[in-house]
Amino acid sequence: MRVHELAAEGMASDPTKRESTTAREELTLRLHVLPTVGGLQIERVGPQDMQRLVNEWSATYAPRTVKRNYEVVRAMFGYVESAMTGWPAARGATSSCHPSKGPAATNSSLKT
Repeated sequence: MRVHELAAEGMASDPTKRESTTAREELTLRLHVLPTVGGLQIERVGPQDMQRLVNEWSATYAPRTVKRNYEVVRAMFGYVESAMTGWPAARGATSSCHPSKGPAATNSSLKT
């Protein structure tokens, strides 16, 4: 399964989600996540890939936007973990990658 397939499955998995939330998450995935990692096999995505993605975002976007984007990615991989309990590729992709919590985010401050 590729990341873009996971994203589509994850988006369809919660029909109770508000329309505005779904629209924001779809936009985040389409513009900020899938162009970079969408074609990768899920089992090939690791913490270093997610940290690189967060670093790219932090060079361009405000810390709040970086955090929101990260939360969408984390939820997407959380969906895999809940759907396929025990699958090692699901755990860990976002586990050691953390956006900074302060307004003075820098590339070096993202990983704690």
